[in-house]
Amino acid sequence: MINQLVRKSILKIEKINWGNIPNDKGARLLWGENPIAPIGAVNAIRNEAIRVNFYPSPTKLILRKLLAKYNKVSPENIIITNGSDEAIELIAKVFISEKDQVIFPVPTFPVYKSASLMMGAKVKTIPLKKDFSLDIKKLFKLVNNKTKIIWIANPNNPTGNILLNQTEIQSLTTKLDCLLVIDECYFELAQVTAAGLVNNYPNIVVIRSFSKVFGLAGARLGYIIANKKTASYLNRLQLANQVFNVNRFAQAAAQEILKNPKIVRQLINKYNRQKQNFEKLLNQIESIRVIPTKTTFCLLKINEDISSTQLKEKLQKKDIYIKNCSLYQLLGEKYVYLGVPAEKYQQFVVNAIKKVVGEKL
Repeated sequence: MINQLVRKSILKIEKINWGNIPNDKGARLLWGENPIAPIGAVNAIRNEAIRVNFYPSPTKLILRKLLAKYNKVSPENIIITNGSDEAIELIAKVFISEKDQVIFPVPTFPVYKSASLMMGAKVKTIPLKKDFSLDIKKLFKLVNNKTKIIWIANPNNPTGNILLNQTEIQSLTTKLDCLLVIDECYFELAQVTAAGLVNNYPNIVVIRSFSKVFGLAGARLGYIIANKKTASYLNRLQLANQVFNVNRFAQAAAQEILKNPKIVRQLINKYNRQKQNFEKLLNQIESIRVIPTKTTFCLLKINEDISSTQLKEKLQKKDIYIKNCSLYQLLGEKYVYLGVPAEKYQQFVVNAIKKVVGEKL
């Protein structure tokens, strides 16, 4: 009986088995988390604990003002969300109706698909080229009068490359009658953004995250930058349905980071140093190729006669958790995704990979 009560669109969403992934054991590298928690933000969370009996701010005005200053926009351009996942879902709920069409490249972040299917949309995909670049002409050919949203991760997850520069975004937007959603959760590393275009183009929506360089993945905090009119519709639904969506600890942590631009620069520089050091170590492994990324993860292509599934399973026995890219369309069994481990784990991870692929330490 229960199957008859469930919305048909929900049944189209693929089941995902995340397995038994430990919270605090070994090297957990499958989500591109920052291995270092920002101390100032941690202290802000501790100080906020005494107010745990009170609801968080429903308007999040202090944080919105700080984000507006950081992004050189108005607080009315900002919508605060419970991670970028909620931002994607909120956009889908506000703009997608049943039988609308959405478009996104593949491979890419899977939540665009599940959020769109949830709302009853028809999904159209465009395969990336062999070098992982986006064919804009082919993208245009998929657009029709039923197209409601084009989802673009920029840089893309899991390929790690920039799909559209600002000029291309602006050019694309002027020719579209649909929403162009640019997911910039790795902005602090990529430094390519469409945020400066939102006031002139109401169909551009930008998504950002505090989970990556800012090291607040466990706090669940993201935000949307949009034209004031566009933001007003997103705000209408959020204030009606999820007014307390972001807890007071996440708000306090983000406020502490944004109050001091020096802290932001330090977090970015420190993360870049850690990643560069890890990539140097990975490049010592002859049987893999490190593909350059502008993200908080590394993408590796395996040249040896071993699959990504086998590599993942063997590393897991050593308490090293990576992502098998066969989960993503078009990548297959020769690519793996791994975040940047803490410096004390970096040589350990590299040695473990060497051992699995049969290279000398």
